[in-house]
Amino acid sequence: MIATAFTLCYHDFKEFRALSSRSYLLLLLCTAILLIPYLYSVKYYEINLGESLIIQKIIGKMELPIQHINSIDVVRPSKLFLSIRLFGSGGLYGYFGIYHNHTFGRMRWYATQRKNCVVVQMDNNRKYLVTPDNMSTFLEALPQELIHIDIKN
Repeated sequence: MIATAFTLCYHDFKEFRALSSRSYLLLLLCTAILLIPYLYSVKYYEINLGESLIIQKIIGKMELPIQHINSIDVVRPSKLFLSIRLFGSGGLYGYFGIYHNHTFGRMRWYATQRKNCVVVQMDNNRKYLVTPDNMSTFLEALPQELIHIDIKN
């Protein structure tokens, strides 16, 4: 779609020596398609003095208070293979948005990669998927009694 838009703009400019309103609209649309997912993408994860798990995005952050976490499940990526994206980004700048999985149900993904998958379940039954780069350091900073590691496929 983006390549088609740029091709149309190129032909408009080549033919008329100026861009038409259609070309400006296409360029604006393409810019929005690339910029909006970037602004919602995850930059990093942080554990704030054992009080909260912070998901830092380009715009804003999300804090998950540790006292409201019911469980932390380390899962294999194969468990998430058949997840269905309901709303969000599925690879452009990461995997984030609302997904549904047959094992975990509806969950919000804030993933930067497809490995090191950690499902955080809150006491209000909301589930979040995060993918820290350094799994061992991430898990050491969280209460050990909450952590469950999936050793089965």
